[in-house]
Amino acid sequence: MGIFHSPHKNLIELRDSAQAIRFGTRVCPDTTCNTHVFVVIGDDGRLLDSYPAELIDFDSSRVPPAVASSLREALICHANDAMRAAALMVRRTLEDLCVDRGATGDNLYDRIEALGDAVV
Repeated sequence: MGIFHSPHKNLIELRDSAQAIRFGTRVCPDTTCNTHVFVVIGDDGRLLDSYPAELIDFDSSRVPPAVASSLREALICHANDAMRAAALMVRRTLEDLCVDRGATGDNLYDRIEALGDAVV
């Protein structure tokens, strides 16, 4: 959509014997968004980190609210490198999907198998 611009003239630079990093804020180019993002940029101009973290795009318009909520939490965990938490939330998402579609079984594996007849 565009290039994030800086509301300030310069980024702050920290340098040690091995490398330099710069940090500061950037603003989303979408005027309806206008979100401020904290960034950390390496010597080579590459983005090292940002907050809030960038999420994988996900259109939840046709997803049941409980399923979408759990999946959004999984995506937030993933974006913040909390992989175990992300895995747990993916499991929770599958459990919510099974409840929504009425899939039954003694364990999650059985309920996922039952989804084969319930999910379009």
